[in-house]
Amino acid sequence: MSGKVVLITGASSGLGELIAYEYAKLGAYLAIIARNKPESRLEQVAHRARELGSPDVLFVFADVSKVDECRMFVDETVKHFGRCGGSSGL
Repeated sequence: MSGKVVLITGASSGLGELIAYEYAKLGAYLAIIARNKPESRLEQVAHRARELGSPDVLFVFADVSKVDECRMFVDETVKHFGRCGGSSGL
């Protein structure tokens, strides 16, 4: 997964957070998504993922139940990383 771009929704807690850490350990570039709510820990998850080995982490607040917000975070991910990650990435 080293060098691949991985987009993870629900990354501020639970399984999404743990998945982000596992991909970080494998050297993947991460785009992590969560809803913007007062208890969101998305920025802390991004920091920890960098510590675990991800070369770059983009974090975006968005609601995946809204199509326009999904388009926005996919577009932001491609723009930030400048490419798609290949068949196993974005």
